[in-house]
Amino acid sequence: MSDATLQPVPPFDFDLSLRFAEGFRPGSGEQVVEGGRLWKAFRVTGTTVATRVESVGTVDRPRLTVSIEAPPGANPAAAEAAVGRVAAYLSIDDDLGPFLATVRDDPPMAARARDLHGLHHVRFPSPFEAACWSVLSQRQPIPMARRVKDALTERFGATVEMDGHLLSAFPLPEDLESAGGAAVAEVVRNARRARYVQAVARAFIDVDEAFLFAAPVEEVERWLLDIDGIGAWSSAFVLFRGIGRMERMPVTEPFLRAARPVYGRNATDDDIRAVAARYGPWAGYWGLYLRAPI
Repeated sequence: MSDATLQPVPPFDFDLSLRFAEGFRPGSGEQVVEGGRLWKAFRVTGTTVATRVESVGTVDRPRLTVSIEAPPGANPAAAEAAVGRVAAYLSIDDDLGPFLATVRDDPPMAARARDLHGLHHVRFPSPFEAACWSVLSQRQPIPMARRVKDALTERFGATVEMDGHLLSAFPLPEDLESAGGAAVAEVVRNARRARYVQAVARAFIDVDEAFLFAAPVEEVERWLLDIDGIGAWSSAFVLFRGIGRMERMPVTEPFLRAARPVYGRNATDDDIRAVAARYGPWAGYWGLYLRAPI
């Protein structure tokens, strides 16, 4: 076992991250939250690594300790890759300053932001997992999509133990590709969605993740839209929930529904979209704070 230290950009409230992670239905229950600690497994570099994360700082001076447990003989790079996944999963590098500056001129949101002070975006554990979820949940209720996602994890992912907790990790794209289309289709049990999952796996095998995080968002969006099964909604979802790119956040009906109690029943859809537009590249955080539980 080894340890690493992460220093999130303040403000960062780890307790809010834990609460959000447990309430996010596509991933709820996939990690263990207990006593202010987080246990979560990540599939990286062909192996599965267990992590335990705890806060040893404050909201305004945050510091996290990450304990990593990799199997014997694991790739030495696995521990470092797992720490990177933890950092991305918790969006520790997001600077909330520009978002909070806009919030000051938006009294309805300012009231929520006070209650959510230090909430950073909790993403999917990987962009690939977010992309798979985006195609599994198309025209399918979330509970049904979760059953399929859990079945993919059970069949092609891995389970590890840490501190007595069994932790499962979603498969890598290479895991699904090597399993073969017939095996994936047997689990997904829907020809169209199985084809989409396989297309997503092939695309993510070939892409350099650095491109997803650093390339102009228009280029990443075009790359996503070229994947069979990824349309406008799915690409926006993956950009936000999987990669942490805030620049493409369409104000869809779920956001409008969440905004109406905040901005008043008389606020029109156009009024709400105009508010979102004021946040520019930080509209994603505006949407996140609208829907986060208080």
